[in-house]
Amino acid sequence: MIPYRRVTPAGPWGPVQDAWAGAGRVVVYGAAEAWATDALTALSAEETARLRAQRSAAARGRFLASRRLLRHTVGTLLAVPWTGVRLARTPLGRPVLPDRPDIGISLSHTGGLLAVAVSARGPVGVDTERAGRPTGPELAGRVCAPGELRHLEGLPARDHADAVLRLWTLKEAYVKALGTGLRMSLRGIGFDAIGGPSPSGPRGWSFTTREVRVYIDGGAGGAGTSYHVSAAHLTNARATAARTAWSRTTPAPTAPAPAPVPALADRPGDTAAGRAGNTAAGRRLSSRSAAGSS
Repeated sequence: MIPYRRVTPAGPWGPVQDAWAGAGRVVVYGAAEAWATDALTALSAEETARLRAQRSAAARGRFLASRRLLRHTVGTLLAVPWTGVRLARTPLGRPVLPDRPDIGISLSHTGGLLAVAVSARGPVGVDTERAGRPTGPELAGRVCAPGELRHLEGLPARDHADAVLRLWTLKEAYVKALGTGLRMSLRGIGFDAIGGPSPSGPRGWSFTTREVRVYIDGGAGGAGTSYHVSAAHLTNARATAARTAWSRTTPAPTAPAPAPVPALADRPGDTAAGRAGNTAAGRRLSSRSAAGSS
C-alpha cells in the first residue's frame, strides 16, 4: 500500500522521506494556493510554452503550482535542488524525469488540491476528484464496467456518486501509470471490490484510494474541501493491462517492467540543498479549476 502524506513548501518533509525509505513509493498532496508561484526559473522551454497557452491567470497559477510541488518532492527525495529537477513528457503526455528514468512520477490537480506520486519501484499513477461533485448516468456509463454498474444500482444517491468518483480516479490513475492516457477505455477496466482503502483491480497492480481534506489559510474559519485521491502502481512485472472480471477477452497490452530500485538517499531533505529548496510558500490562487491532470 502506497503511503500518503500532506505537505506545504515548508514541510513536514520528514514523514515523506520516511515513507519513501520504507516503501520506495509515496503520494504527497497539498492545497494549490500554498504552492502558487510566479517563478519561471525552473521551467523547461516546453513547459513555458504550455504555460503561455493556458487561457486564464488561474490556470497558469495551477500549472506553476503543480510543477513546483512535483519538483520539490523529487528534489527532497533524491537530494538535489528542486530548481535543478528536469521534467519532460512522453509522446502520450506521461511526465518523466529525463535524468532519472528509473524513477516513476505522476501528477494530478483538481480545484484546490495538488497531488504527486513518486516511485522507485516501477510505474505509478495518481488522480484526484473533488468528493461530492455531481455525477450522473452518463458519467457512470462512460467510466464503469458492467459488473460495477450492477454493484452501484443498490446504493443511495450520495454513496453512488462517491463510488463513481472513486472508480473514476482509480482508473485514471491506472492508465496514467500505464502511460496510455485515455487511449484505453475506462469501461474495459474493472474492479472486483471498490470499498475500503485498497480496492481490488487488474492483476499485478496495487491500488490505494483516500479521501483527503485541504484548507484555505491554514484551515482558519472553514471545514476545508474533501477530495478523492487514488494511486496505482505495478507490483508484478509480468502483469498485463485491462483484463477484468467483466472483460476477459479484451486484448491487453503488456505493462512496462519496473526499473531496478535505486539506492535510497539517507534523509535527503536534511541536506543544505534540500533545506534551501523547501522554504517560502507562494501566493494564493485566485480560483479553482474544473478538473486536473498531468
